[in-house]
Amino acid sequence: MSIYEIMEKDWTVYCLMSGIAIIEEFSKPKRHKQIKNNKTYFCYQAIRLKMKNKDIVDKWIKITRIWEKKLKQKFITDYFKEAHKEKDQFLVYFLPNWAYHILREIKHFPSKHTNSLYHDRIKNWKKSKDIFCINSKEIKKIQDSKSGYDILFKNKLLAAGAFIISFDLECRGAQCGRLDLTMSEKYKDFLEFMLRVANKHDWATKSYLSDVKVDYSIKRGIKATPQHCFRIKSSKLKEIYSLAGPLLDEHKDKCINFNIKRSKNYVNKGGSRIGIMRNKIYLLIKKLGPTNTTELQFYVNIGVDVILGHLNRLHKEGLINKERQGKRYMWSIKNAS
Repeated sequence: MSIYEIMEKDWTVYCLMSGIAIIEEFSKPKRHKQIKNNKTYFCYQAIRLKMKNKDIVDKWIKITRIWEKKLKQKFITDYFKEAHKEKDQFLVYFLPNWAYHILREIKHFPSKHTNSLYHDRIKNWKKSKDIFCINSKEIKKIQDSKSGYDILFKNKLLAAGAFIISFDLECRGAQCGRLDLTMSEKYKDFLEFMLRVANKHDWATKSYLSDVKVDYSIKRGIKATPQHCFRIKSSKLKEIYSLAGPLLDEHKDKCINFNIKRSKNYVNKGGSRIGIMRNKIYLLIKKLGPTNTTELQFYVNIGVDVILGHLNRLHKEGLINKERQGKRYMWSIKNAS
């Protein structure tokens, strides 16, 4: 049973996985001042899930709706009852009541920054009309309780589920089967927590976080802050996926499945076939039309880094075009009719 199916049936699991999603992808309800009629008010940013992948947003809405019915609570706003398209992304807004019920169950997020913002939000949560405030004793009880996330060290299925959620929302490297979780300094404690979980189950490549170089981004004028990461062993992807997969992101799911199978059936092709493989890639581009490196891996049983080496050689020889589109390159036959 996938982690998403378990979330539909088990409230505690839903809350635990929602906490992972809140840290990685949901907006944070930061407090800000607002002046109206010469009076100063404190307001909070909305709790929002916003992504390009509509399937992921729809799934979170669907599962949350199940718990709205079961608990007879309201968790999603009336602004957009379904995924709302805004430019090239889809979004939905969640109520503070949702965050409150999540925190009642899990007590603390494994992130000090997220804890601070969400605890402050529910502490100052007021319902319109009846001006209902959360009882301060209830807030203190939540704050004084032990986090529910310790279960991830004991329960391998739930630990795998937390990583499947991360694969869908935050992890990089699905295309080549080398997944890493990278986040800013603000979330370093969350990364350290996830790394401890991964090491407990022998899933991480190292026992410590690595620093991510941001010099190139800064040179390009991008406002980059210090980041840290750790990587999951490619050989352990099958175990994580078997326990709690599949992913909601169909493209990532396809890439991870491909690399799991490729890792299992890996055969060293040897240097003698370099020319043959390069010609095969050239003919594939000719057949497929403009394509990217990730797509090509599904036709040749070699890694994307090796494919990229062949592509750059073909480009250097003047046989193919290289055009940047967003974060990736598209390759096409030069002077193709």
